[in-house]
Amino acid sequence: MPAVKNAAGIYAADDMDLIDLFIGSEGVLGVFSELELALTPLPAVAWGMTAFLPSESAALALVERVRDDRHGHVAAIEFFSAEALDLLREQRAGNPAFAALPEIKPHWHTAVYVELHGDTEAAVEQALAGVCEALADGGGNAYDTWLATSWREIETFKGVRHAVPEAVNLRIGG
Repeated sequence: MPAVKNAAGIYAADDMDLIDLFIGSEGVLGVFSELELALTPLPAVAWGMTAFLPSESAALALVERVRDDRHGHVAAIEFFSAEALDLLREQRAGNPAFAALPEIKPHWHTAVYVELHGDTEAAVEQALAGVCEALADGGGNAYDTWLATSWREIETFKGVRHAVPEAVNLRIGG
């Protein structure tokens, strides 16, 4: 049976997890009155890399290779389409609020952000070497990357990530 959206606007599908139904209901099915959180400490080492690739297929191939992380160092993967990069270039060129974004070169077609965590710098460096190998195998180039080796530098990358929805909102709202 295909997935359907009912008259109340709640998405439902066969074999759907209850948690997915609840989260997808946007508060219609209930509210949380008490939460218990378990916090994990920040990793000892965190690095981030944004790799710019020549095509969407190369970016997707990189994502597939990076997702096959057998040692557990990959903490996050994020994909940026050509359209998202074009939108950031456009806003950076014409909107002073986006002027602090790093330059996104014209030949960069698609991007993949990978965040690596580990107990030691050597472990994260080794994981990064694997990502770079996958990048080269997919037609990417180490010179077309941004590398962050501290939480502060990673925050710069997150600023780029958050700029995408802001740029979309400006386009559709303006």
